[in-house]
Amino acid sequence: MQAKQYLRKIKRLDSFVRAKKEEIEEIRTRAESIGCMNLSADKIQTSVNTDKLANDIIKLVMQEKKYEAALNSLYAYKAEAEERIEGIENDDYKLLLTLRYLRFKTFEEIAVEMGFTFQWICELHKRALIQFEELYFR
Repeated sequence: MQAKQYLRKIKRLDSFVRAKKEEIEEIRTRAESIGCMNLSADKIQTSVNTDKLANDIIKLVMQEKKYEAALNSLYAYKAEAEERIEGIENDDYKLLLTLRYLRFKTFEEIAVEMGFTFQWICELHKRALIQFEELYFR
């Protein structure tokens, strides 16, 4: 089903953006740490390895650029999907698809929020995807 694949891509893009953000934080932490000093050693090295620091800074800048590109891609894709969801006439379908694919809620959470049974939410989801697919993929 193309509709489901299309909408699931938002979650994959979101996960990719989060992973890039974690990579940036790891590199930043590594670059900002000065390491521990062994006070019992005869010689204490007080200078920072500038090559390692420079490499970490270069990696950080490169990862931040990749992060920004991924974030822009996520925002654009999410905006397009949101616009398409808004094009559906049935308000229950709109709300369900928004909660599921734009807010990443579980079917259980959606059932509680919408005041329906879990089984009915599953049926509504199926119908909403069919309508979404008919509107945009046929």
